[in-house]
Amino acid sequence: MTPDLYIICPLELEARALLTMSAVDPARLLISGPGRAVAGAVAQAHAAGAKSIILAGFCAGLAATPIAPPIGQVRTEAGVAYDAAIRNGPRPVTLVGVDRIIATPGDKAWLHQNAKAELADMESHHFAAACIELNLPWGVVRAVSDGPDAGLPPETMDWIDPQGRTRTTQVLIDVIRRPALAPQLRTLARDTRRAAAGLRDAVAEAIR
Repeated sequence: MTPDLYIICPLELEARALLTMSAVDPARLLISGPGRAVAGAVAQAHAAGAKSIILAGFCAGLAATPIAPPIGQVRTEAGVAYDAAIRNGPRPVTLVGVDRIIATPGDKAWLHQNAKAELADMESHHFAAACIELNLPWGVVRAVSDGPDAGLPPETMDWIDPQGRTRTTQVLIDVIRRPALAPQLRTLARDTRRAAAGLRDAVAEAIR
């Protein structure tokens, strides 16, 4: 990891996955919180001396891809496109940034068809725009935690606080209120562990 490269993770869970890597410097890994908050983390990294930044974390899969495919372009739903300078391999895919959770297979199929993208998240479009404004080379590394045929519980957005931390108590309350969530949570935990392993491999490739 070069001295002037910073990594931003929207979620604490994503950051914990990367902090097991000897190549990642904890002093240059920031947790932004979800959504638009990532722009503030870009400004923070720039003020600290960053010359390039990678956004790393989990994402939704809109089509069949490897677990952590290289991302060549980030788009908005309005059609604005940003080309990444840092990639973690050849044969890049496109990611669309949205300002809402994409929770159902139907939502994912619709977004795949209309945005012409293979992946989706809630941060990359804000991240790319902030980096470009500050003239910082950037890249996005994402691992798929929920594929095109997977659904997320509607409660999911209540399980993360604005700082990107998991609201464990809220998760437990929701499971008690709706026991049918328990098997969905086990599946989500399994898929997240798999995504974490893929994320580490892809970040290692991007920062080597």
